[in-house]
Amino acid sequence: MEERRDSDGEEEEEELPRDESSNVPMLMGVGTVGTLAGMVVGGPLVGLGLGGLAVYSATKEGEVGDMMRATGNAAVKVANKVKEVDGKNQISSTVKKGAVKVYTETMRINNELNIINNCTNLAKKSYRSIKDVDQRYGVSSTVVSGVTSGMSSISSRLSTPPPPDGGVPPPHPAPEDGRI
Repeated sequence: MEERRDSDGEEEEEELPRDESSNVPMLMGVGTVGTLAGMVVGGPLVGLGLGGLAVYSATKEGEVGDMMRATGNAAVKVANKVKEVDGKNQISSTVKKGAVKVYTETMRINNELNIINNCTNLAKKSYRSIKDVDQRYGVSSTVVSGVTSGMSSISSRLSTPPPPDGGVPPPHPAPEDGRI
Protein backbone atom coordinates (compact mmCIF):
# COMPACT_ATOMS: atom_id res chain seq x y z
CA MET A 1 0.00 0.00 0.00
CA GLU A 2 1.36 3.38 -0.90
CA GLU A 3 1.50 6.35 1.44
CA ARG A 4 -1.23 8.94 0.87
CA ARG A 5 -1.41 12.52 2.12
CA ASP A 6 -4.38 14.86 2.42
CA SER A 7 -4.52 18.41 1.04
CA ASP A 8 -2.56 19.74 4.06
CA GLY A 9 0.25 17.25 3.52
CA GLU A 10 -0.79 15.17 6.53
CA GLU A 11 -0.52 11.40 6.19
CA GLU A 12 -3.97 9.85 5.73
CA GLU A 13 -4.96 6.71 7.58
CA GLU A 14 -4.91 4.00 4.96
CA GLU A 15 -7.37 1.22 4.59
CA LEU A 16 -8.01 -1.47 2.04
CA PRO A 17 -9.48 -0.25 -1.24
CA ARG A 18 -13.27 -0.09 -1.26
CA ASP A 19 -13.30 -2.46 -4.23
CA GLU A 20 -12.63 -5.52 -2.13
CA SER A 21 -12.78 -7.87 -5.14
CA SER A 22 -9.14 -7.02 -5.84
CA ASN A 23 -8.28 -8.27 -2.33
CA VAL A 24 -10.15 -11.56 -2.51
CA PRO A 25 -7.18 -13.73 -3.60
CA MET A 26 -4.95 -12.19 -0.91
CA LEU A 27 -7.65 -12.66 1.75
CA MET A 28 -8.22 -16.26 0.66
CA GLY A 29 -4.47 -16.85 0.80
CA VAL A 30 -4.03 -15.45 4.31
CA GLY A 31 -7.17 -17.25 5.47
CA THR A 32 -5.84 -20.54 4.16
CA VAL A 33 -2.45 -20.04 5.80
CA GLY A 34 -4.06 -19.07 9.11
CA THR A 35 -6.46 -22.01 9.00
CA LEU A 36 -3.72 -24.52 8.23
CA ALA A 37 -1.46 -23.12 10.96
CA GLY A 38 -4.30 -23.23 13.47
CA MET A 39 -5.19 -26.80 12.53
CA VAL A 40 -1.60 -27.89 13.07
CA VAL A 41 -1.49 -26.18 16.47
CA GLY A 42 -4.93 -26.99 17.84
CA GLY A 43 -7.21 -28.81 15.42
CA PRO A 44 -10.07 -27.74 13.17
CA LEU A 45 -11.81 -25.29 15.51
CA VAL A 46 -8.57 -23.48 16.30
CA GLY A 47 -7.84 -23.54 12.56
CA LEU A 48 -11.13 -21.87 11.70
CA GLY A 49 -10.64 -19.27 14.42
CA LEU A 50 -7.08 -18.47 13.42
CA GLY A 51 -8.05 -18.35 9.74
CA GLY A 52 -10.81 -15.84 10.47
CA LEU A 53 -8.49 -13.80 12.68
CA ALA A 54 -5.86 -13.75 9.92
CA VAL A 55 -8.39 -12.48 7.37
CA TYR A 56 -9.67 -9.83 9.77
CA SER A 57 -6.11 -8.75 10.61
CA ALA A 58 -5.32 -8.42 6.91
CA THR A 59 -8.04 -5.77 6.59
CA LYS A 60 -6.43 -3.55 9.24
CA GLU A 61 -3.61 -1.09 8.91
CA GLY A 62 -0.37 -1.35 10.83
CA GLU A 63 2.44 -3.85 11.11
CA VAL A 64 0.19 -6.84 11.78
CA GLY A 65 -2.04 -5.99 8.82
CA ASP A 66 1.01 -5.51 6.59
CA MET A 67 2.38 -8.87 7.69
CA MET A 68 -0.97 -10.60 7.05
CA ARG A 69 -1.33 -9.03 3.59
CA ALA A 70 2.25 -10.03 2.72
CA THR A 71 1.46 -13.57 3.89
CA GLY A 72 -1.71 -13.67 1.80
CA ASN A 73 0.08 -12.36 -1.29
CA ALA A 74 2.89 -14.90 -0.82
CA ALA A 75 0.31 -17.69 -0.49
CA VAL A 76 -1.31 -16.60 -3.77
CA LYS A 77 2.08 -16.60 -5.53
CA VAL A 78 2.91 -20.06 -4.16
CA ALA A 79 -0.48 -21.40 -5.30
CA ASN A 80 0.03 -19.93 -8.77
CA LYS A 81 3.50 -21.46 -9.00
CA VAL A 82 2.16 -24.86 -7.92
CA LYS A 83 -0.52 -24.64 -10.65
CA GLU A 84 2.14 -23.68 -13.20
CA VAL A 85 4.46 -26.55 -12.25
CA ASP A 86 1.55 -28.98 -12.16
CA GLY A 87 0.43 -27.86 -15.61
CA LYS A 88 3.87 -28.58 -17.05
CA ASN A 89 4.51 -31.86 -15.23
CA GLN A 90 1.01 -33.35 -14.78
CA ILE A 91 1.75 -33.98 -11.07
CA SER A 92 -1.88 -33.91 -9.88
CA SER A 93 -3.09 -36.32 -12.58
CA THR A 94 -0.20 -38.69 -11.79
CA VAL A 95 -1.05 -38.56 -8.07
CA LYS A 96 -4.73 -39.08 -8.87
CA LYS A 97 -3.96 -42.15 -11.01
CA GLY A 98 -1.80 -43.54 -8.20
CA ALA A 99 -4.51 -42.93 -5.61
CA VAL A 100 -7.10 -44.69 -7.79
CA LYS A 101 -4.75 -47.69 -8.13
CA VAL A 102 -4.19 -47.81 -4.36
CA TYR A 103 -7.94 -47.58 -3.68
CA THR A 104 -8.75 -50.26 -6.27
CA GLU A 105 -6.14 -52.66 -4.87
CA THR A 106 -7.25 -51.97 -1.29
CA MET A 107 -10.87 -52.75 -2.16
CA ARG A 108 -9.80 -55.95 -4.00
CA ILE A 109 -7.89 -57.14 -0.93
CA ASN A 110 -10.78 -56.18 1.35
CA ASN A 111 -13.26 -58.11 -0.80
CA GLU A 112 -10.96 -61.13 -0.78
CA LEU A 113 -10.26 -61.10 2.99
CA ASN A 114 -13.38 -59.28 4.27
CA ILE A 115 -11.19 -56.97 6.40
CA ILE A 116 -13.70 -54.15 6.97
CA ASN A 117 -16.47 -56.50 8.18
CA ASN A 118 -14.03 -58.45 10.38
CA CYS A 119 -12.75 -55.22 11.97
CA THR A 120 -16.30 -53.95 12.46
CA ASN A 121 -17.33 -57.21 14.13
CA LEU A 122 -14.22 -57.16 16.32
CA ALA A 123 -14.96 -53.57 17.37
CA LYS A 124 -18.56 -54.48 18.24
CA LYS A 125 -17.46 -57.53 20.23
CA SER A 126 -14.82 -55.45 22.05
CA TYR A 127 -17.38 -52.78 22.88
CA ARG A 128 -19.78 -55.37 24.30
CA SER A 129 -16.98 -56.89 26.41
CA ILE A 130 -15.89 -53.50 27.72
CA LYS A 131 -19.49 -52.59 28.50
CA ASP A 132 -19.97 -55.90 30.32
CA VAL A 133 -16.83 -55.33 32.46
CA ASP A 134 -17.96 -51.79 33.20
CA GLN A 135 -21.43 -52.94 34.30
CA ARG A 136 -20.02 -55.79 36.36
CA TYR A 137 -17.34 -53.78 38.19
CA GLY A 138 -18.64 -50.19 37.95
CA VAL A 139 -15.43 -48.88 36.33
CA SER A 140 -16.88 -45.79 34.65
CA SER A 141 -18.90 -44.70 37.69
CA THR A 142 -15.80 -45.13 39.89
CA VAL A 143 -13.69 -43.08 37.48
CA VAL A 144 -16.38 -40.38 37.17
CA SER A 145 -16.78 -40.24 40.94
CA GLY A 146 -13.01 -39.97 41.47
CA VAL A 147 -12.58 -37.25 38.85
CA THR A 148 -15.55 -35.32 40.22
CA SER A 149 -14.21 -35.57 43.77
CA GLY A 150 -10.75 -34.49 42.65
CA MET A 151 -12.05 -31.52 40.67
CA SER A 152 -14.28 -30.47 43.58
CA SER A 153 -11.31 -30.65 45.93
CA ILE A 154 -9.18 -28.55 43.59
CA SER A 155 -11.99 -26.03 43.19
CA SER A 156 -12.50 -25.84 46.95
CA ARG A 157 -8.81 -25.36 47.64
CA LEU A 158 -8.53 -22.66 45.02
CA SER A 159 -11.55 -20.76 46.37
CA THR A 160 -10.44 -20.95 50.03
CA PRO A 161 -8.23 -18.03 51.11
CA PRO A 162 -4.72 -19.06 52.18
CA PRO A 163 -3.89 -19.12 55.90
CA PRO A 164 -2.37 -15.92 57.33
CA ASP A 165 1.10 -17.43 57.44
CA GLY A 166 0.85 -18.23 53.71
CA GLY A 167 0.51 -21.92 54.38
CA VAL A 168 4.27 -22.36 54.73
CA PRO A 169 5.24 -24.71 57.56
CA PRO A 170 7.66 -23.28 60.13
CA PRO A 171 11.30 -24.26 59.66
CA HIS A 172 12.48 -27.31 61.58
CA PRO A 173 14.77 -26.50 64.49
CA ALA A 174 18.38 -27.63 64.05
CA PRO A 175 19.23 -30.86 65.84
CA GLU A 176 20.96 -30.50 69.19
CA ASP A 177 24.15 -32.11 67.97
CA GLY A 178 24.59 -29.42 65.26
CA ARG A 179 24.04 -31.72 62.27
CA ILE A 180 21.70 -30.55 59.56
